[in-house]
Amino acid sequence: SEWIGEVEEEQFRPLITKEQAENVIKAARADKGERGHPSFGGVLADILDLISYTGLRRIEAFSLRWRQIDFENKRVVVEKEKKQQRGVQRAIPFVGQGNQGSKEAESFLKKLANEAKKRGEYHLDGFVFVGRKLDKEGNPTHVKNLRGLLIRIAERVGLKNFAYDRNRAEKELRQSPHLGFHDFRRFFITKCVNSGVEENIIATWVGHKDGGRLIRETYTKYDQSVGREMAKLVKY
Repeated sequence: SEWIGEVEEEQFRPLITKEQAENVIKAARADKGERGHPSFGGVLADILDLISYTGLRRIEAFSLRWRQIDFENKRVVVEKEKKQQRGVQRAIPFVGQGNQGSKEAESFLKKLANEAKKRGEYHLDGFVFVGRKLDKEGNPTHVKNLRGLLIRIAERVGLKNFAYDRNRAEKELRQSPHLGFHDFRRFFITKCVNSGVEENIIATWVGHKDGGRLIRETYTKYDQSVGREMAKLVKY
């Protein structure tokens, strides 16, 4: 402790609800841009939907290529995994196969593909979310940074300072109060936990190497609605 000093207590971050997530995505789709620039709101909405369905990290979603969406085997394959294990290919199956709603992962991804085909932008090696700039060889690049747009949209739907922690502010500890892409990744994990998927399975989908320990200690603890439902099962 003399070498490192005191370890900062973990910042408590609320879990975004389904209603809040839907409000942000809806507002992003309706965004008109500002100062005459065309809006990337639709792209942001699609990325947030994608993360909500797959639990991909921000950069994994931004740089996703069409060849990684395996419609035949109904899964999204992660090619460049963070600290990839030798011989292990991380893949997230299309979730929600039992639901009849129009916003299942598979129908959402097929809609993206069909829209890209209509625009003539569907190529297996091409990016799903194309940015404005070209690389040195004249090829399209993926979207780079939509952080500011997400913060602006979140404020618009009443989620300004979504994760502001008064405790940390009083202790002058750093914090990240804005809604971020990682909150939608946590939304996916929470949805899986609430649906009864085993933590070690979810861990493989989202790329955790701890066998589900983080999910067990964090997501089941933070979502108090799960505890309330479990309490109803107790018999005296």
